[in-house]
Amino acid sequence: MKSLLFFSFVFVFTVPCISQQPTPKGAPDLKIIAVHNFTINENLRFVNFDMDVKNQGQVAVDMNGINFKTILTKTAGLGGSGNQNGGGANLGNLNGAGIIAPGETKTLTNCWFSFSNFNLVDYQFVFVFIDATDKVKELSETNNQFLEQHGFPKLADLRPVKNEQTQQLDFQNDGQLIHFEVENVGRVDAPASKCTVTYKISPSSGNQNEVHTISVPAIPVGGSVKLIVPTVSTNGCGGPDCIFEVKVDPRNQIKELKEDNNILTGAILG
Repeated sequence: MKSLLFFSFVFVFTVPCISQQPTPKGAPDLKIIAVHNFTINENLRFVNFDMDVKNQGQVAVDMNGINFKTILTKTAGLGGSGNQNGGGANLGNLNGAGIIAPGETKTLTNCWFSFSNFNLVDYQFVFVFIDATDKVKELSETNNQFLEQHGFPKLADLRPVKNEQTQQLDFQNDGQLIHFEVENVGRVDAPASKCTVTYKISPSSGNQNEVHTISVPAIPVGGSVKLIVPTVSTNGCGGPDCIFEVKVDPRNQIKELKEDNNILTGAILG
């Protein structure tokens, strides 16, 4: 009799716990498939883009009033320091918002982010979030973001080629000529430019620094050119090693992605 009463007690106690786990009902599930068609407005300092959003869920969702937001990062991840808020807005008719049926993909246009408070060159990645305020109850909330490189501004970027071991100029000296390279690591072809090579003459020699200016031909994106310049001809370059400096586009006539990578130094060992 006692065992029967105990069994009855356990049965009554445990059944309500099982009934508290209902089967999830159908819901929408928004996923950004692509972010593309970036266009820049330099004057107002914002970038427009389009994004393709798919409803992977079981219920249609009206995108009017659904929020998106953007975060600009220096690297391909949100974990880095110094991320910048690019802003966001509620979607509407301007964006082509409307109902997305289950399984359907819709392109939302005229989305944007602002770079009014930071230098866009330093933040090459944009994270785009859809339904950023979680207005829509979805099957999954983990696929609402998308990472893309925006590719702006579209400028060249000239720099002398560096020796990765010494972190100085990569060059060869044959006793009469210095051989080195200049490369374009930017996003557009670089026009023809100039380059100066300055030998740092020892003040005690009574001579001035020796400067050579050489022409640099146009360099396509990802390309490089080999340049040559006479070795120092003035006595007393400074010892025991002769230090010289290579500066690309010395008068800043070309607008570049970066202006702080145009100079490298080398040393002719004495």
